[in-house]
Amino acid sequence: MGVNAPTGPIDAARRALQRERRQLRDEREALKAFKERVTEIDTTSPGAGHQQFPLTGAGSTGLQSVRDAYADTVMDVPHYELAYNESLPEHMAGELGEELAAAVTGEGGLYPPLKRNLVVTTNEAIRARGEILRLIDDEEARLDEAEETVMKMIQQIDSILDQPIERMEFNSLRLTRTRLLELREQCDDIVDERQAFLERQRRDLPDPMTGLAEYLYQHCETTFPLLAVYARLAEVIDRSVDRAETRLSEAS
Repeated sequence: MGVNAPTGPIDAARRALQRERRQLRDEREALKAFKERVTEIDTTSPGAGHQQFPLTGAGSTGLQSVRDAYADTVMDVPHYELAYNESLPEHMAGELGEELAAAVTGEGGLYPPLKRNLVVTTNEAIRARGEILRLIDDEEARLDEAEETVMKMIQQIDSILDQPIERMEFNSLRLTRTRLLELREQCDDIVDERQAFLERQRRDLPDPMTGLAEYLYQHCETTFPLLAVYARLAEVIDRSVDRAETRLSEAS
């Protein structure tokens, strides 16, 4: 029969993963460089009478150094304009939080609490990217597994239909339909497993991500490439079942 494997969406998904992995690695390295720059910037001493170090205060030389460091590192990744194209206050608010962004872009000074908060929050952003990179590696392994599964199922379909349905005898047709229906059930089970996995993964992803597939494949033709592949495979099986059942009705 020579059924064509419907694995095109998997190829597109791999390209999306490669692009996202490259961007995340660039961002992680940029954040590390930013953190190192921040740790080297001298803090501002509070004025007399202050019992605690405020987040803002007089003197902004240190804050200007922080802003310069952010622009030179985090905002200097190759994909920045394409992926973000935001001003420093906008991007820093999304990356480190609105409170820290307001303090850094304000007229105050780089007091020790602010510096510590910047380092801690930047470390969190670095760890978050490391976690997403791990998820990408896991997803790539699932793509490989899915492609192998689909290819095996296509081979089984070809083997089942090696003898043209139009020339099969009645008992052979019944056996063919049974084997095809078993493959269809296997395909449904795979879909159920993938949907359950995506739901579990959704709960583990860092905020504000809505889901693994939505995040990774938002620029692909389909947001759910594996489900699309399985749906196309199911269509191939269904057409084969229909042919077998039509021939059965004619042979009975």
